[in-house]
Amino acid sequence: MRSPPSAGDGLSGWPARAWTAAWPAALALGLGAEWLARSGQSLPAAAADLAVGWTLIGCGLLMWSHRPQGSVGPLLALAGFAWFLGTLGRASQISTLATVGSALVLLHRGPLCHAIIGYPAGRRSGRLRTRVLILGGVYAAAISWAGNDVVTLGVAVLVVAATAHEFARAAGPDRWARATAVAAAAVLAVPLAGGSLVRLLGMDQTALLWVYDAALVVIAVG
Repeated sequence: MRSPPSAGDGLSGWPARAWTAAWPAALALGLGAEWLARSGQSLPAAAADLAVGWTLIGCGLLMWSHRPQGSVGPLLALAGFAWFLGTLGRASQISTLATVGSALVLLHRGPLCHAIIGYPAGRRSGRLRTRVLILGGVYAAAISWAGNDVVTLGVAVLVVAATAHEFARAAGPDRWARATAVAAAAVLAVPLAGGSLVRLLGMDQTALLWVYDAALVVIAVG
């Protein structure tokens, strides 16, 4: 009698090996990052941070196994690993790790935006989509840009605009998939744009940080 297929049965070769290695790597990186950053955050904040990273990686890996030809799953998983690298920015007891983590704290937004705009296949199509993807990657990698509230506000609007443009062009079953991308872009844009406006107005952003964590979980699961 044949045993039930595992979640990674859709992959073969090096993708299958990478998929298998990613699970223990996610476990080790997540726990290690939270342990190193324990002095810089409360227990609830650490639990939420861990949940976001693991959800991104777990959902990304599961999607990768079900759609091995697409890149959205790997991009979501990559966003989760980048998320934990940013967590190291709170490792105040180890200055080198804190410096590296601070530089990478917003890096996860690059692959995340790429996954949303490219959903469902992850491939680029159209000049607007390609330009927004390039801008999103540069934005996430450049510290001065990622930390700029005006730029963040603009990127949030552009991600929604790019997915809405693809939705307007799509037809049939693809239109429903594009609708999911628009919804995910809107969920991401709310805390991004809201956080930027709150900081520009000099208001407290604590609540929006929790909203941002929740938004990433909703996007990954959705």
